[in-house]
Amino acid sequence: MFKQLKEVDEANHEVFDQLDSINTVLITLEEKMIEAAGTNPELAKSIFNGEYAEQRANFKSVLDSYTSKTLEEIESHMGGTIEDNLKTKKIGLGIAVGALIIAVLIIIFVVNAIRKPVDLLVKTMKELVEKGGDLTQRINMNSGDEMQEMAEAVNGLLGNLEHIVKDVMYISESIAATSEQLASSTEEMGDSSQSLASTAQQLASSADEQNKSLQSTVAAFEEISASIEQIAANAQAVTEVTQNTSRQAQEGNEAMKRAAAEMEKINNATKEVETLIDELGTSSQEIGQIVGLIGGIAEQTNLLALNAAIEAARAGEQGRGFAVVAEEVRKLAEQSAEAVRQIAELIAQIQNNTNSAVKAMRENALLVAKGNEMMLEEAKTFEQIEQAVQKVYEQIREVAVSTDAMAKSSEEISSHMAAIGKVTQDVTGAVQELAASTEEQSAAIEEIAASANSLADLANRLQEAVGKFKV
Repeated sequence: MFKQLKEVDEANHEVFDQLDSINTVLITLEEKMIEAAGTNPELAKSIFNGEYAEQRANFKSVLDSYTSKTLEEIESHMGGTIEDNLKTKKIGLGIAVGALIIAVLIIIFVVNAIRKPVDLLVKTMKELVEKGGDLTQRINMNSGDEMQEMAEAVNGLLGNLEHIVKDVMYISESIAATSEQLASSTEEMGDSSQSLASTAQQLASSADEQNKSLQSTVAAFEEISASIEQIAANAQAVTEVTQNTSRQAQEGNEAMKRAAAEMEKINNATKEVETLIDELGTSSQEIGQIVGLIGGIAEQTNLLALNAAIEAARAGEQGRGFAVVAEEVRKLAEQSAEAVRQIAELIAQIQNNTNSAVKAMRENALLVAKGNEMMLEEAKTFEQIEQAVQKVYEQIREVAVSTDAMAKSSEEISSHMAAIGKVTQDVTGAVQELAASTEEQSAAIEEIAASANSLADLANRLQEAVGKFKV
């Protein structure tokens, strides 16, 4: 643009070179502010209020000086023209300028209507990430359009996540309580096995004391039977808990997959909005071209005024009547130039806002992608939980089988103990069977202890996973 002005007004080419240089600096500073706006808003603000404001003031000062000088030259060489033609041009230019102003106002209104809800949505998603997973917050939006529908979808997603996390917290607490109960049962079984081993030693040490220790042995076997029943009951309870936990882990995994699908919908909607904003930027560029055309018309008007002044000077006294018309032409050219400048500033502002909106939408898309990755990671965690619970379930089934074997062994030992009073030779066999049962019980206790440790570890992992969220 400044090169074209230099061709039209070669006498002031130094002024145009200075304006072009300042304009280049302003464009560079604007690019720096756009880059810093997303990562360091304070730096962008400092540039705007500092160097950018200074260069903008220099640009205005040089332009005002050139405008004043040009107006003085036009006033000194003004001539006359036809009043009717002046009025016609004024009306035409007035209509064109008015239409452009209305178009600019409409564009500003549309940009604000799109930008405000998008900014609100982006702000809420940033707060969700910065506050460490606060699922209690909601987006309040009453725009009545697609942005409100998207906000409602996000609110629904947050609500579903909040319920899921609460359920997982409850499940983890239940698993922790069950693991404690299972550990307590293993301690009781350990005590019972020690008592059983002591009884076997007593039976092996002296056959003469068999009758005396018969009652204590029977009491010991009653304790063993009670312990076996307790183990069986605990195994059944843990089996039910693990089954429920497995089912709930599957449900949590499915919920995470649905949440990931919703995040994908949000990402698609963000891309659509970004496309619309790009189209808005293209439209603003087209308007800028139209403004440049009007500026060219204003320059031509200045040339006509200059020609009129020259003709008036040649006419001498007879050309004095052209002075009034030339003055009106000058005013019209001045008003047109001012209108073009204002519209150009508005177009530049719209383009800056459009660029900022595009950048914000891209940042929003990155946040949505990050949220989707987090959802997938949580889904993997639920799958791991499901596998761990299934493993616990299998171990509990093994415990149940072991308790059945222990019950059968206990019945066999009781049968042998009933025959102690008749056949003393059977004492050795009964002691051997008792020792074998003690070994089986010790193995079962070790398996139950391992299951309890696995269950406790599972509960800790669940609590750590859900502890990241606020509900």
